[in-house]
Amino acid sequence: MKDGVKYTEVGYAGGDMTDPEYKNMGDHTETVQIHYIPEIISYEELVEMFFDTQTCPHLNQSNQYRSILFYGDDEERDIILKIMEKKEKEISRKFDTDIRLFKNFYAAENYHQKYYFKRIRKLYYDMKEIYNTEKQITMSTAVGHMNGYAHGHGSYELLKEEIYDLGLTEEGKDLLIAFVKELDKRK
Repeated sequence: MKDGVKYTEVGYAGGDMTDPEYKNMGDHTETVQIHYIPEIISYEELVEMFFDTQTCPHLNQSNQYRSILFYGDDEERDIILKIMEKKEKEISRKFDTDIRLFKNFYAAENYHQKYYFKRIRKLYYDMKEIYNTEKQITMSTAVGHMNGYAHGHGSYELLKEEIYDLGLTEEGKDLLIAFVKELDKRK
């Protein structure tokens, strides 16, 4: 997870239906809401990261999986458009990204939150010993970092710097280190 990002939460946004769910999200799109500290990471940096991770700039996707970016005011919209134009020039193609005014966000079901992290059951159980609720697990910066490692982001070198700050048991530390080392071999 990038410095300045407190936590992320997956959910649904962009539509008009109230209380969407994974099996019935109506006109919403699966999204990630980023809670961040603007004094550490700027909105511009987050938008840059968004476009840097777009792997299919022209993919016509279903409503559920479309590329979408939300803004809160005209200044944020202008930032998005400026960065998108710059990135399009860099790759010599247009992005098929929907740019919309943010209206609402509905958190996805708990089993969707920190999905990759939860697949490593021992890590998840370690965190259940620390946090009382699923929401607290979702909001944990440490869990966010572990979710990133479990999804293949980061490296063993980065993990070594923060492994002792994650709140894991010794067994959990060993497990995460082994997992990340194995992912590093595959890169």
